Amino acid sequence: MHGLGNGPIQGDGSSSHSGPLLIPAQSNGQTQLSPGQAKLVGTVNVRNLPETGPSSSGQSVLPTMHSQGSQAFDQGKNETLQSGYVPPGESSKTVTTGSVTPQTLSASVNLVLEGASGGSPNPCACTPPDPNNAVGPNHVFEMVNLAGIIYLKNGTVVESTFSLSGFFALSGSMSDPQVLYDAISGRWFASIIDVSNDNIQIAVSNSTDPTGIFNLYSVSAGSNVPDQPYIGTSDDKFAIAANDFDSFFGTYVGVQYWIMNKAELVAGASIVQFATSTPDSSMVTLRPVRHLTSTSQFYLATNCIGSCVSNSLTTTSTVELLTVSNVPPGTVSVATQTFSISTSLSPPNAIQPGTRTLLATNDNRVLSAVWESNTLWLSWADACIPIGDTTTRSCLRLVQATVSGNGTASKNQDFDFASKSEYLFYPALTLYHGQLAMVYGKSSATVFPSVFVTGRVPGDPANSLETPTLVKTGTTDDLSTRYGDYFGAGTDPSPTANSTFWVSGEYRTHSASSNWNTVIAQVGSFAPDFAISAKPSNITMVAGSTGNSTITVTGYKFTGSVSLTPSVIPSGLSCTLNPATVLLGVSATSKLTCSGLVGSYNVTVTGTSGSLIHSISVLATVQPSSSVGGSIVPVNRLMILLPYAVPVVAVLMIFVLGSSMSKRFRTKKITFLVTSPIL
Repeated sequence: MHGLGNGPIQGDGSSSHSGPLLIPAQSNGQTQLSPGQAKLVGTVNVRNLPETGPSSSGQSVLPTMHSQGSQAFDQGKNETLQSGYVPPGESSKTVTTGSVTPQTLSASVNLVLEGASGGSPNPCACTPPDPNNAVGPNHVFEMVNLAGIIYLKNGTVVESTFSLSGFFALSGSMSDPQVLYDAISGRWFASIIDVSNDNIQIAVSNSTDPTGIFNLYSVSAGSNVPDQPYIGTSDDKFAIAANDFDSFFGTYVGVQYWIMNKAELVAGASIVQFATSTPDSSMVTLRPVRHLTSTSQFYLATNCIGSCVSNSLTTTSTVELLTVSNVPPGTVSVATQTFSISTSLSPPNAIQPGTRTLLATNDNRVLSAVWESNTLWLSWADACIPIGDTTTRSCLRLVQATVSGNGTASKNQDFDFASKSEYLFYPALTLYHGQLAMVYGKSSATVFPSVFVTGRVPGDPANSLETPTLVKTGTTDDLSTRYGDYFGAGTDPSPTANSTFWVSGEYRTHSASSNWNTVIAQVGSFAPDFAISAKPSNITMVAGSTGNSTITVTGYKFTGSVSLTPSVIPSGLSCTLNPATVLLGVSATSKLTCSGLVGSYNVTVTGTSGSLIHSISVLATVQPSSSVGGSIVPVNRLMILLPYAVPVVAVLMIFVLGSSMSKRFRTKKITFLVTSPIL
């Protein structure tokens, strides 16, 4: 960040539990927060933001901040690099690779897009990039230091690289951007540190379209700089948490967090109620959890409490979980509990090909926290010795716990993901129906810094991940001495078998300090699955006739039958599918046939195979049997128009019935010209 960045803080080295044991949390009581208000400070229309210009000529390496200073942190990192070093608690932890699962599934990386880069037109001229992304119904939004880029999900750029100073309406120093899409409210949320004013700037969209208008709000950390704020949402809350450092002396003050009224933010209220904590120096790096399914609780998690804050190795064996209840301006309460984990400490920096310059892996504080249907996953970097190796490497720690509505947590999985002779770093994870996807970086003596993705499905053995898949290959070393500080992952709110997750990360094609690259990738389902499509997705028919659409069911690592059923809203249209059950090898089709009364309808075709359920919508329009404005209408079709033209038909019928030529009229059509529209 400008003046600040992600930095290591320190730990404790007690023994810990490992494996899939159910370990109940210990309750530590309740905390009350102080009320406050955030004012609407402006709006921004993303469509009006210009593409950024050339980068400044200088290049800055954004410093890291540590509770005990850089010297203590460097001391701990150097210790892990020593030959023969064995991390504390190594013999009792679970270390795994991507080859232990019998299903041997892998992620399908289906669309790879270039994210914002560190070179021109990004105005930052700084490192590291801090890449992260969010995905909505139609768009993918990436933020880095200090730029944004927005794609449609088909890979079309709709907003080229633009400056975050314009997006957040700030002119001073800023860093550590975050962006997320909240599927419950259909809104985009973003944040950044306003270093110059000791504030956090917040942006909230007016719709599901991130290229439109955002409302801007600001919260203050007083006389402290709120380093690396993370954000999250639940049903009714928006939360931010940051590490406060004294803005004059640079010393660590403590964790501070804000719980905000999400409904007021979504409504664009001029004043938004919040409740905030006082800075707490007994912990460091508290992460708001990203809640992917409905809950009125809000969870925040840290793995660095007590002696971890001051220990140069940042050794820890505890996770602390905060559970927030109620919404401002009501009384907001916070319940605190802890559970044990296998010992974790800051990893060594990573080796790169052909250079003695090591890639910065930072420390072992929580980097990613996601909750779905009472399941909590946390991830961070850790020091471990991979299977078949004798050297301590940078590994990835994953912890999974069951968290009920009242916040009681039981740990189920706790393991390090590692690779022999390689260094893994900056994990970011997300979930969909129990499937986990995790993006991360990797380097070694033969692998330039590159981006990979892995994950797991609910049926996998405990403490294991699937075979990794390459997202983007780096072609040179990072010589900047800074990397990360984090990667990004998000779940598609309208997922398909080929587009379940979207991830982002850093790689290198240039070694110079700020000439980093980022990548955005669409990732498919890990588990066997299928997708449904309709062509055409809009069908039009005349009353008395039928309309058709071809429904295609495509399998993804899937074989078997899929049952198809139509449903229609509102009533008045009848639809059938032929066949009603399709058998998949790769793909199969069914014909949707509809007919009914005049009107507009939404037809939903739902495919079911066991627990797998997907659907597609088809818009059906039934028009009157003829156009009645200035057209020629056959008499034998006039009855269809009775609701629209009773007076005209009545006159015509009287004329026909009273005519001496009635026999001729019974055998031949007569037509008449409607000279004005029939209303």
